[in-house]
Amino acid sequence: MSTLTPTRAPAPAPGGGRRPTLSTGAVTGAAVFLAVALVVVIAWQGPVVALAGLGLVVAVAVVTRRASIAISVPLLAAPVALHEIPGGQGAQVIHLLLVAVIAVIVLAGLRGQLPAPPRTVLAGLVFVVALLITTLTSIDPFRGLKVSVNHVLGLLVCVAAAAVARHSHAYLREVLRLWTLASLTVVLPNLPEAARGSARFGGAIVSDRAQGVFAQPNDFGEFSLYCIGAALALTVAAERRLDRVIGIVGVLAGTAALGLSFSRGSWIGAGAMVVLACVLAPRLLRRLVPVVAGASVVAAVATALAIPPFGLLAERLASLTSGAPNPQDDRPVIYAEAFRLWLERPFLGHGPGTFAQLAQEPGALLVRRPYIHAHSVPLDLAAETGLVGVLALALVTLTAMVVVLRALGRLRRVGDPRAVRERTTLAVLAALMGGVAVHGLIDVNYTNPFLIPVAWTMLGLVLGTAARAHDGGSAPGPRGAARTGVDRP
Repeated sequence: MSTLTPTRAPAPAPGGGRRPTLSTGAVTGAAVFLAVALVVVIAWQGPVVALAGLGLVVAVAVVTRRASIAISVPLLAAPVALHEIPGGQGAQVIHLLLVAVIAVIVLAGLRGQLPAPPRTVLAGLVFVVALLITTLTSIDPFRGLKVSVNHVLGLLVCVAAAAVARHSHAYLREVLRLWTLASLTVVLPNLPEAARGSARFGGAIVSDRAQGVFAQPNDFGEFSLYCIGAALALTVAAERRLDRVIGIVGVLAGTAALGLSFSRGSWIGAGAMVVLACVLAPRLLRRLVPVVAGASVVAAVATALAIPPFGLLAERLASLTSGAPNPQDDRPVIYAEAFRLWLERPFLGHGPGTFAQLAQEPGALLVRRPYIHAHSVPLDLAAETGLVGVLALALVTLTAMVVVLRALGRLRRVGDPRAVRERTTLAVLAALMGGVAVHGLIDVNYTNPFLIPVAWTMLGLVLGTAARAHDGGSAPGPRGAARTGVDRP
């Protein structure tokens, strides 16, 4: 019998018996209920009461000893994550959430409830160290430190997520389930109004785009991309019909939100995700090809019948190849400006988060309006952190690619049905990160304090899942605890 994804039997209680365990439904229900209560209370009274609501959600994770709930807390509070804390000097709810979650996961690790995170997370440490080094030579050290702190918290939650995903496939599945449910609370309320938008300049500019809780539609599009990837991963990872239903609903809602964000960069990223998923797990072809083909036919018929918003979507999609001029887009000049700034300080750059300031100086090429980033992650990093930052990001990317390919190869050789499920899940998660990377070539969506830890969390899930495959599915358990081949929580 294969033991690719074992979980551990509960450790004996001090009195010689077993600790009572709660069902997955009860645990998930409690977490979701408390998260919704947190959202309602904050919306009613303001972000200052986030501390009380946060304490309740974290208490559930501590009492039930399920780190998979803890790591999902920031996602469950997504509707209010960007609210500022009064008197917090710009600190937001997401920062408090991350600190609390990291503390809970560290506690679980010290108590032997989680395996050690894989060594591959050290690549992320290299990237964060690169940011801190360039902050020391920044033209605005305070700004650079604020950006670096976001990534320090992101790295810590990446380490935590890697440990959770390495624990078991059941824990990974629970994270994906909670992630998908949390995403629905963000994307669904913003769809009806965005469907009534209008386009100008051949679809190059669209009004009334969906943006949800974010400051701009492109951030909402990136969040929707994560929603689709997590929901698709849940669908292929599911062992129960309810998870498949939640996953399918998440994919449909995420796709609708992605479309109504009218973020062409996110669309390109989603296309890259689908292609990469099929390359890494060819068995997905028989699932995705009919769905994509059917959706394309429906969209074509709806466009021909002038059913909103399909005509607007088609016009926006056509603008990718039509060359329609956008009077509000100076992207070629932005790229030139980023390259100019990189040449000024090629090794350490000007400091994290300084592009917006530099682009308004007298010698800047962007004289018409200010821009906050270079609309390309590599170019933005080059301008702000120089070769140090670019090479550090390349190391993270290469590390993730190598460990994913090795893990997929190992799982492919096993041939067990459960190994097939795990291989497909890992392929989808890795493809999601690939789609995010492709989007990052033509845009920057990581100035957002919420999307930064989301990206780090997903990276941790990928690294942890790959590490579990290399472990043979036997994650190190609590000291002296027994193991069993049962994966179902």
